[in-house]
Amino acid sequence: MNHKQKLGYVALGAIIMLVGIGVGAIVSPPSIAERDGVFREIQCAKLIVVDNEGIPAVVLLGDELGNGVRVFSKQGKPAVGLTSDEESNGVFISDKQGNPAMGLTSTKEGNGMLIYDKQEEIAVGLYSAEKSSNGVRVFDKRGEPAVNLDSDEGSNRVSVFDKQGKRAVGLGSTERVNVVSVFDKQGKRAVGLDSTERVNVVSVFDKQGKRAMGLGSTERINVVSVYGKHGEPAVRLLSTEYGGTVGVRNNQGKDRAVMSVNEYGSGIVNTWDNNGYRQ
Repeated sequence: MNHKQKLGYVALGAIIMLVGIGVGAIVSPPSIAERDGVFREIQCAKLIVVDNEGIPAVVLLGDELGNGVRVFSKQGKPAVGLTSDEESNGVFISDKQGNPAMGLTSTKEGNGMLIYDKQEEIAVGLYSAEKSSNGVRVFDKRGEPAVNLDSDEGSNRVSVFDKQGKRAVGLGSTERVNVVSVFDKQGKRAVGLDSTERVNVVSVFDKQGKRAMGLGSTERINVVSVYGKHGEPAVRLLSTEYGGTVGVRNNQGKDRAVMSVNEYGSGIVNTWDNNGYRQ
């Protein structure tokens, strides 16, 4: 190839390059054309960014199921995820092994956060529901409920569960009463402590859930009550401004003997027969 032919090919290549640049500027809209080596906009359904070794680092996707961003660690394991669909928005964080560590969600019903332990079991949960309550859930290592904290318009509550997932202790407070409840291994109330504006009460229940014994205190009297096997009052001990009173009732809950002290300091004993006639 002589010198003149070489010059001709160089000139032809330059013309082709200029024509290509001109066509590209005309065909490509300004919003996606390359300017100064930078694309102003890229449209795609899924975009994968890889590192120098070709391992996915960031994935952006959008489809009929929702939109999301996934960030991976240097080892290619899930690190952070952001999602949005028709039902919820969420942020999810993984540990260094790529296992779930924390999740934040927002739905139409409320907002929530979950924290996982190293066994991928839920350890702690926080929630806020628009129409019900706010709460905290603490789980044991098996993922079973351990402690619940709840607050709504009517009350504030704390619940402690045993290893079988049954309620063991409950604490509550409403506008009118404060309550502590201790439950047996079958989940039935065993002991209750209640305090209102007028009375403080301790109640002991039998294995059938019926009241067995009660202790109470009001502004004027203190009371100890023992109940029969059918839940009816059997014996009552009262302390009044005049002294003590002891009352005994039959299995229908009717008084049959009362021993008391009157306002004069005198002792009084009253008894009734089975027909209710005073003796």
